[in-house]
Amino acid sequence: MGTSQILFGAVREKVLTLLYGHPAQRFYQREIIDYAGLGSGATQRELAHLASVGVLLRTHEGRQTYFQANAESPLYPELVALIRKTTGIAPFLALALEPVKDWIDFAFLYGEIGPVGPLHLAVVGDITMRTLSETLQPAEERLGRKIEVSLLIVAGLRRKSFADPKVFLIGDAASFGRAAGAPSEPPPPRDTAPPRKSKSR
Repeated sequence: MGTSQILFGAVREKVLTLLYGHPAQRFYQREIIDYAGLGSGATQRELAHLASVGVLLRTHEGRQTYFQANAESPLYPELVALIRKTTGIAPFLALALEPVKDWIDFAFLYGEIGPVGPLHLAVVGDITMRTLSETLQPAEERLGRKIEVSLLIVAGLRRKSFADPKVFLIGDAASFGRAAGAPSEPPPPRDTAPPRKSKSR
C-alpha cells in the first residue's frame, strides 16, 4: 500500500492525484469521476467535501461543474509535493516521455513507489539510452529523484522479470503480457556439413 493510500483512502487518493498532479488545470466533474473509476456517488461526495474545506475550487459554467486544486489553501504546497513524490509520478513521467513515445512500445514503473529513493522505470522499444537519459533529465531534476532505467527490446522480454506493482505509462498490462509471453522467433537453420563420402577400398 502506497503512502497516499495510507493517508487518504482510495477515492481521495484518485481525486488528489488528478487535481494536485495537474494543479494549473481544471477538470469537469465527469472527467474526475471517470478517472477515479470508483463510482459516481462516492467521487461526488469526496469532491464536495474537499471543496467545502477549501482544498479544491469549484466553479460552474452553464451545466458544467469544474474542480481545480486551490492554490490559496494552506495545504497546497504540501499536497503538490506529496502527490508529485507518490501517485503523481506516473502521469508526470508519462508527460515527460510524450516527445519520444513513438519509439516506445511499453514504459512502466515497477516495484513500490515510496516518497524517497530512486524510481525504477522499464522501457521497451527502439530508442537509445542516451535519448532516454536526455528526455528524462528534466523530470529527474523536477522530482529530485534518480530514475533508474532498464531498456529492452520486445524480443528480450521473455528473459526478464519485473517486480510488482507495475504502473504503465505507455502501453498496458494486457498487451505487455502478450508480448512477454509470445514465443520468440525461431532461430535460423544451422549450416550443415555435406555428408561424408565413403572411402573407396
